[in-house]
Amino acid sequence: MKAILYSTIAMTLSIGGCSSAKTNTEAPAAAVTDGADATIRRPAPAPRPAYMPRTVIYKTNGDYNNNVTVVVTPDGKSLVTFPAPGDVGQQSVPVAVADGWLWDRRGGIGPDTRFLTYTYDEYHALQQAPSVDDLMRAIIPEARVTAAYRLPLPIARATAEAVDSIIADGLNAATPIVP
Repeated sequence: MKAILYSTIAMTLSIGGCSSAKTNTEAPAAAVTDGADATIRRPAPAPRPAYMPRTVIYKTNGDYNNNVTVVVTPDGKSLVTFPAPGDVGQQSVPVAVADGWLWDRRGGIGPDTRFLTYTYDEYHALQQAPSVDDLMRAIIPEARVTAAYRLPLPIARATAEAVDSIIADGLNAATPIVP
């Protein structure tokens, strides 16, 4: 009986030693402590591809091309986001593209976008952002985004010609943001 046991152990050890080399494709383990003395080893999360923001075009119900935008809650009673004066300037002014569309270069255009009485130059010249109450009073009540689309074009690759081409193709590959 001992002979069979020793033979089985010897065979197991010799077979286990005959494996091909493996390349470790797993992420290195990260040590996580549960508050006690024990340390649990978990694989580190795999890196994710970076999100590439897409180009947005929109239309409005008036000429608000040079007015600073803010985002309000769906009921319109509170601000969600607003820019700091240094965050806006002539580089923020939307670009007029084909068929009356505006190319949003600042970001944030959506169904809850509102336009302020401040122009980009006026707002940029401020030493600090107005109070939330002042910004709410500066919203142009009737000014609205009437349509907006997210284009299948990363912002970093956007040109007026590329945007015009997508518009000319009927916005087929675009995603409506404001229908």
